[in-house]
Amino acid sequence: TFRTPTGRYKDSRVWGLSGFSCNMIIIDKEVDGIHNLPVEVLEEIFSYVDDRDVISSAWVSLQWNDVCQRVARRRCANKVPQDILTELLSEQEWGVVDWVEVWRCWVGSKIRLDTVEETGTPKVVKLPQEVTATVIDGSFVYSGNDDGTLELRDIDHKNFPIQTNINDGKVHSIALVKSYDLVMVAGEKDLHFFRMNFIARTWDKLQPDFGLDIGQNKHLSIFGPRFSISDNEKVIHVYEIFYVGQTVRTDRICEITQDMSWVQWKLWREKIIGMQINGEIVVYSLLGQKGELMYKSEPYTVVMYKNPSWIFRDIVFCSTLASRGLLNSNYGPHTYVYMSDRWGTRNGTGYWMVGPVDDLSDKCFLDDNDFDMDEAITSYTTSSQFEMLMRGFCLKKIYPGLSTADDVTCIVLKRRLMLCGTNCGALLVFSADKEDSESTSKHSKIDFDSKPLAKMKISMEPIVKVDLGFTDSEILLYYKTYTEDLSCISLKSEMSV
Repeated sequence: TFRTPTGRYKDSRVWGLSGFSCNMIIIDKEVDGIHNLPVEVLEEIFSYVDDRDVISSAWVSLQWNDVCQRVARRRCANKVPQDILTELLSEQEWGVVDWVEVWRCWVGSKIRLDTVEETGTPKVVKLPQEVTATVIDGSFVYSGNDDGTLELRDIDHKNFPIQTNINDGKVHSIALVKSYDLVMVAGEKDLHFFRMNFIARTWDKLQPDFGLDIGQNKHLSIFGPRFSISDNEKVIHVYEIFYVGQTVRTDRICEITQDMSWVQWKLWREKIIGMQINGEIVVYSLLGQKGELMYKSEPYTVVMYKNPSWIFRDIVFCSTLASRGLLNSNYGPHTYVYMSDRWGTRNGTGYWMVGPVDDLSDKCFLDDNDFDMDEAITSYTTSSQFEMLMRGFCLKKIYPGLSTADDVTCIVLKRRLMLCGTNCGALLVFSADKEDSESTSKHSKIDFDSKPLAKMKISMEPIVKVDLGFTDSEILLYYKTYTEDLSCISLKSEMSV
């Protein structure tokens, strides 16, 4: 046998084995014909094979696996936008890259449009009412409760939970270190590491090799084997895991301190992207022990006023949305209002501020550190001066619900899809896999001008949370309202038969 993480099989008798990699590849046999062809010829032949067959062919023999790895790597480089490819690579098992698995993740995150109408009955995830944090990974739902209980449910196996308790107050946040199959949990004071034992259906608690008292901000961010956490509102610590046994071995990568408090942040490549309490969006390099500021935007009021905001990959999403129940007692507690609702019309006119900051931070950092006064004087034009002024405005105004006349309340971006929940209780699925022609790094383009791939009316209440999960053959759309349980709709992916 030859172990390769090109998929996961589920034993119907014991659902816990779904997290156990048990793949197998057939050893070469003495067969004449195509098996005896040179590798270069096989690569040329496989370059004409369709996407799904490249993945399945990797299981035939060791020789074919090697050829398919090269073909898959070439296709990833040519067809996958760089930010999505970076996301996929960061989720792989740490070590040698399995390019067939990366390609499978890319192909498997495309919806089969001919099956959109075949969603079936939504699956309900029965979570306790006192849930304080949730994380989605395929059909797995990780949740934390107010009493410190940590639970794992598989929606494909009747929601039976596997439980433990962190014994450190309530669970504030949960993050998955997929490169080492770890679950990180932020409690009241400490950071906890767990690994799921799927065979014994128990949680194994691991000890970190460092001590750190978590501050008031319990936010966690993961990128590959790296994670970040704060022990002070103005300080973020970045660590990298290099070995996992009974103890989680780490190296301290960076400590970033600034004058303003962090609202939230995201690890991305060798950077950390953050939002500050004064509304500024900042990007720090992690290459130095104290970090180095690469970019700082002008203040955005949508961040300053703590409107709902997210960072996916290097893309910042800030809504102009606020809860009516929080701002005006005359409104009901479960309705929303956009800025446009107060000033004029509705139905899709609520705007969001959205923009990638990776390329911009690189450009600003290089320009600021390679400044030539003589060249700046001779090359000065009105347009160049305008470009310098506009560098501080990294976000653009977009209307994600305009094409469907829906006000969008929440967003999630994973792989090649973007899922939006709306004020009228609908789900909008957008494609996010096209390359931005204006990007120098082959970045993906966030396009809301085109109609969504799918629109599904699933509730009479506003959607307040959405998430995406990917299995071997399905794409799972998770959603939640204020009064309804977390639920899931499944769509067929390109990997389905």
